[in-house]
Amino acid sequence: MSIWPLNSIAAAVGPATAKAFMYSRYIVSDIDKIQILFPNEFGNIYDSESLFALLKHNYSLLRKRILVVRGISGRNWLIDKLKESGCFVDICPIYLRKKELLLRSQLSIISKIYSESKEVIWVFTSNEIVSSFFLNLKHFYKNEFFEKSSFIVIHYKIKEFLESCFLGIGFKDLNIKICDPVEESISFAITSD
Repeated sequence: MSIWPLNSIAAAVGPATAKAFMYSRYIVSDIDKIQILFPNEFGNIYDSESLFALLKHNYSLLRKRILVVRGISGRNWLIDKLKESGCFVDICPIYLRKKELLLRSQLSIISKIYSESKEVIWVFTSNEIVSSFFLNLKHFYKNEFFEKSSFIVIHYKIKEFLESCFLGIGFKDLNIKICDPVEESISFAITSD
């Protein structure tokens, strides 16, 4: 089994990723000796921009070798900025985000939930999920549907994308909350008024 080299610093976009890394099978001993960074002092904005600011503020990036673990796509801005700073960047794609079409039975369940509920809360953690939402729910596009909908997003960029998608179908009165991308924050956003 491969283990994390103690002389390598790990950096994550946010605390959820950092926590998953720390409890992964690659950390088998000396957990207290492994340095993992994430942008927690930049107003709790967990994104490429905050991570880059943290790295640039704390380290000389010139000639550093950096491995970016990501999906098949994504984090292009971060990769470009690291290269501009003189880093040698390797990319390791480990997952694929793709739009899924819901089955008719799944769409029927959504329709039933809407007919029986006063409010439906949607949680979006990426622009890809927003795109899938619009792809799958095209035939629900009507004011009554969206008036019963509230939205929770984990980043202002997702909020902006969601708003632009709704503007594209002529709907602009949205109830959108932004929260941190951690379970506790999402749960609180769902249960608070």
